[in-house]
Amino acid sequence: MGSSPIILVPGFWLRACAWDEVADALRADGHDVTALNIDLPTSHWPMWSKPKELAGIISDIAKAHRSGAP
Repeated sequence: MGSSPIILVPGFWLRACAWDEVADALRADGHDVTALNIDLPTSHWPMWSKPKELAGIISDIAKAHRSGAP
């Protein structure tokens, strides 16, 4: 059985390219890695200021990834 896919989401005002080096290293180790550009519900610590909205975004990303959506 393979490893679970890894989805990288940048925070603050960064874009997916912030993960390029990390994603390359993970892929070199055989992992399925996707780095996404998304707009988080707030730019300052969404896990504390908007946890429900952040949880919904993470859930939507995971569902889309499992279904094969880009």
